[in-house]
Amino acid sequence: MKRYFSTLILGLIISASFAQKDKRIFIDTVQYSCNYLYTFQQDSNSRYSTRTQEMILQIGNHCSKFIHSTTHHSDSLLMVFAEESSETVVTKVWSMTGGLGTVHAYCSNYIYKNYPQKGDLLITDYMGGKNFKAFDSSQFNWNIIPDTTQIIDSYICNAATTQFAGRKYIAWFTKNIPISEGPYKFNNLPGLIIMIYDTERQHKYELLSIVKSKTIEPIILYDKNYISVTPEEYVNAINLRQANLYNRIQREDGIIPDSDESKARALINIKSRNNFIEKY
Repeated sequence: MKRYFSTLILGLIISASFAQKDKRIFIDTVQYSCNYLYTFQQDSNSRYSTRTQEMILQIGNHCSKFIHSTTHHSDSLLMVFAEESSETVVTKVWSMTGGLGTVHAYCSNYIYKNYPQKGDLLITDYMGGKNFKAFDSSQFNWNIIPDTTQIIDSYICNAATTQFAGRKYIAWFTKNIPISEGPYKFNNLPGLIIMIYDTERQHKYELLSIVKSKTIEPIILYDKNYISVTPEEYVNAINLRQANLYNRIQREDGIIPDSDESKARALINIKSRNNFIEKY
């Protein structure tokens, strides 16, 4: 169903291009960029529904930003072409990002830690023509397990456990990189999180690389007309987005399948997205 996926991707880029007209706030400067591989089971009932996405954690002096790698590259290009027309922007960005990974519906958000104040956590997302933001006041109560040492990708790591949003997690962090950061919303350990997964092995992040910045690169927050929601309401909005997309495909409302077979596959795929990382 090639047309279906192309329509969705193009729609995301068009939305992003208009988003660039919003005010950009430079909230910090990148000190380290960490690439993580996110592996997750999108259908809670099927081990065969595993998906992977590449994510980027930008660590600054005071705060951090966690986004999909394709979103990061698109945003960077949109800044370069910000003075050009929307049509030109879409054409150029599409040509330069068409070979990058598709952004899964579970990975379209922006996560800011220690912003606007130390200890704060802000998540923003664009869904159904609306911009949402949610402040998460969750505090990670880590239990560092004594006498646990494992070498992961040449890093000497120690284990810790915690519970968050309906799941139990095991994290492996290294004191060799004394940065209290990690993928997604996870942080507050005495070292960078190299790997973290839930005990049911349905969601997993693992570090691919970490690079110290050699140039001045800003960490950017987009100032939009956000609708404030709770973390629970945000998860409900994600589930509603999936339901609305399912209905659109079923009605062929702006999304025209190549065949009945491709339509059926798309409906099955959308319906299988029932296992967001946070569950309440």
